Amino acid sequence: YNGTVPWNFESGTVTGPLELTAMWIQNPKTTAVSGDISQPYKTQGSRISVTVAQQPDHSYSYQWYRGTAADGSDKTLLSGATESTYELPEDLTVGTLYYFCKITAGIPGSPERSAVTSGPIAVEIRARDYEEDKGITVTPIGEQPFRGSPLQPKPEISCGSDPLQEGIDYVLAYGENTAVGTDTGTVTVTFKGSYTGQTTLEFPIAYASLPDGK
Repeated sequence: YNGTVPWNFESGTVTGPLELTAMWIQNPKTTAVSGDISQPYKTQGSRISVTVAQQPDHSYSYQWYRGTAADGSDKTLLSGATESTYELPEDLTVGTLYYFCKITAGIPGSPERSAVTSGPIAVEIRARDYEEDKGITVTPIGEQPFRGSPLQPKPEISCGSDPLQEGIDYVLAYGENTAVGTDTGTVTVTFKGSYTGQTTLEFPIAYASLPDGK
């Protein structure tokens, strides 16, 4: 008798000594859970994890969930997140998310399972601050020729190798930018959304060159 099906003591025939051994599935017990995380937007390589006290003859499986409520009431399954360690995506939006890990224990030859859910692990994603973050680049503006109307040059702005988008990641505000030769033009960059901070660029204003022969 291998213990995989119920034994019927009324109809089962015993022709010799019968030894029954009970194996209990112990509830998974976590010995370590990652602490809460607070990091800037687009941080790479951050991980959260759980550690389980391994019991003899037990096997363990993992499934991570994520939600916006600390009590897990809105948590949803993360497809493919089935290891004891989970690497956070770098493109998480600004705000706080809560992660949970369902740990399931089983023993060979038995369909029965026992599961517990650990957590929550709070992950706060902060807006990246221009003044503190060397990864945000605002390209200086060179000399601009005045052609009769206020100048509004657009600086190139990026975070690492990713260009930022005007209106989504930042807005621009211009000075009068009409004083030729006696003053400098200005453009103020105010970051928004997943970025924060402000910077003002200055650029010289020059007379426009006349066409050849004029």
